[in-house]
Amino acid sequence: MSFVAFFAMLIIFLPLDQFLLKNKIFQKEKYKVKHIANIVTKHENYKCEVSPLIFDTLIDRIFIKTTDKIVKNLHLRDKDFWVNDNCNGCRLCEKICPVNNIQFNINKPVWKHNCEQCAACIQYCPKEAIQWRTETKKRRRYRNPNISINELIGC
Repeated sequence: MSFVAFFAMLIIFLPLDQFLLKNKIFQKEKYKVKHIANIVTKHENYKCEVSPLIFDTLIDRIFIKTTDKIVKNLHLRDKDFWVNDNCNGCRLCEKICPVNNIQFNINKPVWKHNCEQCAACIQYCPKEAIQWRTETKKRRRYRNPNISINELIGC
């Protein structure tokens, strides 16, 4: 459907006052998005708006508690990474980690508890030596075909 046809349909099926009201709401939301982007860009603290609806507030509280539980120990989850005997000490995992969370000790990677859980080290290990708990032992690895290793490590 073309933009013109869509706009014509809006005019035909929506009374003008509803159309103008929706347009006003969109303009308000557009301002909010710009305002939020500005806050994020400046790394400012900002108290979020609170919904007046009880249902929304309840959902928000449940979601926030769940998210907090997930995120609370995120950086410590790298304690569950381990390396099997296939590791050849190539150090690709150290180079590919976007937060420099991996260092080498006696030709084996050691995680420094600053992990963002991107799993690049697991996915790009050429020997599939890096594991997370037992979940990755027999899983295939994935490499995005649209980006090279050199692009990931900045070469």
